[in-house]
Amino acid sequence: MVLPSLSLTVMPLLRSAENVVARVLKTSDHSVRSSQTTLVVPISAPTEGAAGQPPPFATLVIAVSVFSEKTRDEILLEYRDLASRGATAFVLDLRGNGGGLLDSAVSVSRLFMQPGLIVVEHQADSSEKSFSAQSPGELAEIPLAVLVDGATASAAEVVAAALQQNDRAPLIGLQTFGKGSVQVILPLSDGSSLHVTSAEWFTPHAETLNGVGLEPDVHVERAEDGSDTPLSAAREWLMSPGVRN
Repeated sequence: MVLPSLSLTVMPLLRSAENVVARVLKTSDHSVRSSQTTLVVPISAPTEGAAGQPPPFATLVIAVSVFSEKTRDEILLEYRDLASRGATAFVLDLRGNGGGLLDSAVSVSRLFMQPGLIVVEHQADSSEKSFSAQSPGELAEIPLAVLVDGATASAAEVVAAALQQNDRAPLIGLQTFGKGSVQVILPLSDGSSLHVTSAEWFTPHAETLNGVGLEPDVHVERAEDGSDTPLSAAREWLMSPGVRN
């Protein structure tokens, strides 16, 4: 894969929401807007496409640090706001996301998915519970790529697996951490604690996450100079003709 040469100018984030940071990668927008979740990052790139090619488009990048009760609504709020400014593709950045609430991960998956299985939770008593998307989500049609790395874990891996294994979006970056179990922590009288596994999560392909993780569709490491080559690869994938059409 030949990565595009992109010059990023990062402007300061004036305020941030609890768990979500959004930014727009665009060819000709040099403004920064004071918002609870928005960071605008202009990219130096041609404003017109090459001969016979469509012009570049703006990519909305949302980084989620943890899945909380508010995450789905924060993502949707930012998308609705920034789509009106020209964002026509989406990068969901789950790098460094150690997890959070399963219900939140399921609701975010549903936001992007067509009907399909999201995750199956196997309980210690041998019972199981399936979580699915029953109808198309509001963002089910927008071009999407997902960034992952070795610190993407638990509920974040649930989202990544659901989007990858339902053929909704490629995973780009590094193999994920591999944590797919639910533990109950029982405090003991001597001040120590006992960690008991109460459930385990399985992907739509009936694969365990625990100790395994997810292999990215496009394996990309950050460049030695610190430039964000995984993000560049995601944007290149989103701009490919088969995705844009």
